[in-house]
Amino acid sequence: NPEPFDACLSPVTMYSDGFENGVPDWTVSNSNPPTPYDWVLRAGLPWGMSGSGWFIADPNIGDCQTDGEAAVHSLTSPILFVWDEAQEFFLSFTHLVATEAAYDGGNVKISVNEGPFELIPPEAFRYNAYNAAIPVNSTNPLSGEPAFTGRGAVWGTSFIELSGLANGGDLIQFRFDFGKDACDGHDGWYLSDIAMFYCVPVGDGDFDQDNKVTLADVAYFQRCMRTPVRDGGPCAPGDLDRNGFVDFFDFAPLVELLDDP
Repeated sequence: NPEPFDACLSPVTMYSDGFENGVPDWTVSNSNPPTPYDWVLRAGLPWGMSGSGWFIADPNIGDCQTDGEAAVHSLTSPILFVWDEAQEFFLSFTHLVATEAAYDGGNVKISVNEGPFELIPPEAFRYNAYNAAIPVNSTNPLSGEPAFTGRGAVWGTSFIELSGLANGGDLIQFRFDFGKDACDGHDGWYLSDIAMFYCVPVGDGDFDQDNKVTLADVAYFQRCMRTPVRDGGPCAPGDLDRNGFVDFFDFAPLVELLDDP
């Protein structure tokens, strides 16, 4: 889906890369098929996308009989640190899928604290999740796994909620695996604009973080009136209607949260 999506009102970026200035610490690998090849960085992207990005080809090679080209081609991120204060956090990446439908496709895996890479499941996606599963009888090494596959020919951004997969303070890595079956192909998988960010908690009325809303919080609310909070900050708890400001419309719901007699 090419339509924009907001994972949260107040995102704070922990890592981002548009691949305009090289690719420090990103690595590529393959499972050594008869025709080995890897993800490559491209300065020109198709279908109206500007800038640079990664591309893994899905060439029309192999005959599915004696000359099988089944393989996995992997793109691995650097090790990234999840900030300690991150509670609700996400990975986003903009991509275009144009592969042989069903039989060729890719997915995303995660390693936490240098552990083994594990598949990020479909339910972790908030937006633009995998659209199919590679058939279990396929020669694709990713057979049976959910994947992005087919000829979408449209750029879209996927959002993955990482909160259930890792925690603040963890070290994590991502791996984009593209699996190809023994023969046939179409174009490939394009990847651009990757970011990892967390959402600033807003709108709970607890300015002093004592796990309750009291008259002291009401006093703090009054000092924060007409303050923008899209980037977080000490006034963010007063934005109960999540419109990006502490204003008159937040007062009634704040009073309803009061714990004071």
